Amino acid sequence: MGPLHWWRNFRTRRLNSGAYWERQAELYLQSQGMKTLHKNYQTSAGEVDLVMMVGEDTVVFVEVRYRFHQAWANALESVTPQKQKKIIKAASQLMSKKQWHNRYHARFDVVAIQGDPKEPTIEWIEHAFY
Repeated sequence: MGPLHWWRNFRTRRLNSGAYWERQAELYLQSQGMKTLHKNYQTSAGEVDLVMMVGEDTVVFVEVRYRFHQAWANALESVTPQKQKKIIKAASQLMSKKQWHNRYHARFDVVAIQGDPKEPTIEWIEHAFY
């Protein structure tokens, strides 16, 4: 297997893994009463994993992180200030595009999933950053 073939397989597995954990986070949040508005919303500024609605007046922008090991950083710690800025910019673009600024409140949550994929720990942090 050549280096390019290996990289494509690695990247595909990684993307599929991310999609899997994003789906698990979405199902978890739906079980908590939230409604999905968008998945993987992309803008020139960045991407928001999940855009959810809670109640009738709050749009929640959710970053999903999965970590098997905590050797370098746990899932929550991996949402760096730079990543937060990108999410905030992407959220602002969506809020403007949909003209939601005057109709809805916005908040930023993180769903941190860690540990063995067979029995992961899910931690939902509301108002994780501003």
